[in-house]
Amino acid sequence: MRAAATLRMLAGWAGQARLVVIPVYGNGTRVPDPDIAALCASWELVEDPGGPRRRTSALAWLADWTRHGLPPEWRRCHSAWQRLVAGACREGDPELVIVFRFYLWPFLDGCLGQMGRVWLDLDEMESASRLRQAGLFALNGAARQSRRLRTEAAAYARLESLHFPRFERIFLSSGLEAAKARRAHPGCRIEVLANTYPFDRPCPGRASGEAFRLLFVGSFGYYPNRDAFDYFRSSILPILRAGADRPVEFHIAGSGPAFVRSPDPGIILHGFVEDLAPLYESCDLAVVPLRAGAGTRIKILEAFSHRRAVVSTLIGMEGLEARPGTDLLVADSPEAFAAACLRLLQDETERNRVAENGYAHFRRFHAPELLAAVIRSR
Repeated sequence: MRAAATLRMLAGWAGQARLVVIPVYGNGTRVPDPDIAALCASWELVEDPGGPRRRTSALAWLADWTRHGLPPEWRRCHSAWQRLVAGACREGDPELVIVFRFYLWPFLDGCLGQMGRVWLDLDEMESASRLRQAGLFALNGAARQSRRLRTEAAAYARLESLHFPRFERIFLSSGLEAAKARRAHPGCRIEVLANTYPFDRPCPGRASGEAFRLLFVGSFGYYPNRDAFDYFRSSILPILRAGADRPVEFHIAGSGPAFVRSPDPGIILHGFVEDLAPLYESCDLAVVPLRAGAGTRIKILEAFSHRRAVVSTLIGMEGLEARPGTDLLVADSPEAFAAACLRLLQDETERNRVAENGYAHFRRFHAPELLAAVIRSR
């Protein structure tokens, strides 16, 4: 979603953008989303051509890192695939290349001097994100996965130190993330490009129904979202139901592995939903019970844009300038999170106040038209 928002800003600024997609995590769709295709002068998916993965001079810079270990995304890069990506990116002699996420950088490193200016859009630093996920795995007793992610985080930290100075501009999603990056990389030009949500569709307040309805949205290929679902279902929902004066339904929307199974009829699994507006309209509030993450959570901005009150953990709202208690409610323990939800569910006036404040925050700080100026600045 962040990449799509950046593409919209570029299209509004430059008018012509060429999109090159590198499916590091598996081959993607061969037909672009119509809304994305309309923003692009051209669109190309550059898949792994296979073949031998011998290190060549184009990837010689990786040799020094062999003994330290490379993150898995970087290990997938090989010379044949790199040549295809470089050719696609050089086509049309671009004035500017924006690399979305640092894990794609090895595919372009060999042709850096053959392109125009190169910017890096991080959202968040991979080193910090993986370190937090490692802590979450450790919390859940998954020691092997925790060790793997700590190793990846250390490798990314070394690679960030080596390669960040090569980019003309580096963008992160919040002032908090940017401040951390500046401390770690003082010689780099690091700027804030806040996350946004492309739609502004405030929903009317929901009339009281037979059951309270809570909504959680997220990609479930991302471990912190899976953990948030389990944490809410097992630790928060029972407390919430015990204190509520009517049934409580927990609605979940998002793509990813079909791990979320429950015999509880009050837990409703929607899977991938093309248009989330009807779900937001039919729910009372959105919950963000995350216990790990980095960057800023677009799911909170999404709920704000639909004018729905939000209850989040402190990590869930990290990086946003939203005001706890005013624009959303923040709680970390299961008891406090359940109490915050009950406060909003049982007081319609308070729920509407928080929803209106969250929507006003979205319009003031994260509306798409406000962020284009950052990209246009030189």
